[in-house]
Amino acid sequence: MTMTQTLKEHITFIGGGNMGRAIAVGLLNQDYSLKQIEIVEPVETQRQALEHQHGFRCHADANSLDRDPTVICLLYTSDAADERV
Repeated sequence: MTMTQTLKEHITFIGGGNMGRAIAVGLLNQDYSLKQIEIVEPVETQRQALEHQHGFRCHADANSLDRDPTVICLLYTSDAADERV
């Protein structure tokens, strides 16, 4: 399995802020489906916006993930210590 095939399987973003949202939406524009993308976002209002505006599956913390995805972390340094992520 190539790196591209692995990335095509499933991607989880840790952090759904401006950068995470932009990359995730960009992937949708590159033939990824909503089923392939999940976002861990601890801020409820941000999580709700991602779900309602774009249809992403979002989680409050990484503990609820049930797959072994490719993970892309997009966090501010101050957020990285947050145990919810």
